[in-house]
Amino acid sequence: MQKILLYCDTGASAFSILSARHYFKDYQVTLVTAQDIIDHGIPQSADFFVMPGGADIPYTQKLNGKGNAEIRRYVENGGTYLGICAGAYYGCADIEFQKGTQTAICGPRELGFVKGTAIGCLKEIAKPYDTSLHSAAVTTINKQGHMLPVLYWGGCFFNFKNSENITVLATYADIENTPPALISCAVGKGRALLSGVHFEVMPDMLIDYNFDTQRENDLKQSLAHKLTQGASMPFERLIESQ
Repeated sequence: MQKILLYCDTGASAFSILSARHYFKDYQVTLVTAQDIIDHGIPQSADFFVMPGGADIPYTQKLNGKGNAEIRRYVENGGTYLGICAGAYYGCADIEFQKGTQTAICGPRELGFVKGTAIGCLKEIAKPYDTSLHSAAVTTINKQGHMLPVLYWGGCFFNFKNSENITVLATYADIENTPPALISCAVGKGRALLSGVHFEVMPDMLIDYNFDTQRENDLKQSLAHKLTQGASMPFERLIESQ
C-alpha cells in the first residue's frame, strides 16, 4: 500500500483535508504538521507529500526556512510533492493571486519547484474567490484528449518560460489558449505535481460535507451533479505523462 503524508496545519482547509483523505482512501494516509516536518523531516518511504488547498500565506509562516528545506530535501532525494490549489501556488517560485485587487496576494515563494508563476483566480471559470462555495464552479480539464469535470475553487494556471523539466499533464478546456491546469516538474531525483484544480473532490464527498451556510449546502447539490457528468480517471492515470 502506498504511503501519503498529508499536511494538516494552519492554512489547510478542513474541506480539502477531508476530500484528500476520502480520495486517497485506498492509500495509507498520515497527517503531519509543520512542527512534525521541522522536527523529523519527511521520510523517503513516503510515496507522496500532499499540500492541500486552503491559504498559502499561513504555509509560509509555518514552513519558511527549516520546514521548506526539509520538504525540498525529501523531493530532491526522490520523493513526490503533490500541491493542490493553495498547495500548487505554494510550489511555484512566484504567485499572482487576484493581482490588482484589494485582496491580491503576490510575491515569491521559497520552495520554488516550478520556476514560473501560479496565476489565479480564473474569472473565466468562477466568481472571484471569497472562501465560500459561491466562488467555486465545475470546469473541464483536458487530459490527453479525455475531458474530465473537476471542481475549481480559487485555483491557478501555470506560466513558465523554461519548460525543459516541466510536463503539462492537463489543460483548462474552458479557457482560451487552454493554459496548464496540472503539471509535473522534475526536481532532483523526485518531482513536484501541481494542480490548480481540486481533482480530489468526489461528488459523494461534496454532498456529505456540511458547509457553513444553507445557501452553500444548496449549491453543493448542483456542483456534485455536474461532477458526475463525465468519466472519472484514477489518480495514477491522471498523473501519467504519457
